[in-house]
Amino acid sequence: MDTLNLIVTIFQIIFYITAIILAIYLISSLKRITSSVEKIEMEVEKTSMSVSSFITDANYVIDDIKEISDDVKLKIRKVELLSDAVVEKGYEILNTVDKVQNFGSDYINKGMRIISGIGSGVREFFHKLKRPSLELKSLSKPSSY
Repeated sequence: MDTLNLIVTIFQIIFYITAIILAIYLISSLKRITSSVEKIEMEVEKTSMSVSSFITDANYVIDDIKEISDDVKLKIRKVELLSDAVVEKGYEILNTVDKVQNFGSDYINKGMRIISGIGSGVREFFHKLKRPSLELKSLSKPSSY
């Protein structure tokens, strides 16, 4: 039985040594896994901080874009109102120019008719003045009857 006890004791020692080696390997593996998980956790924290700062910056940019957009919309409305007013004034100016043109052309047409009439009268007057002198010349010549 001594041999049997000795073999059992040797197996127990081998078993304990194997269990200790496995426990050490398990502990070192757990430390490596824990270290990897901690590194991943730190990277996730860094990424989330970067993303949160990016989101914060993006929110500021979005707010600025909203302000610019509202300002542009207001200016566009003002420009539309101004352009409508300019178009309306343009139509008023065209109407006024047409009225002045019609008024002026009426006076010019009347003036042209008066000048034409005076010109015709003067031409007729000079024509009549020349005729009697022609008639007088023809009267002063003896006829060849």
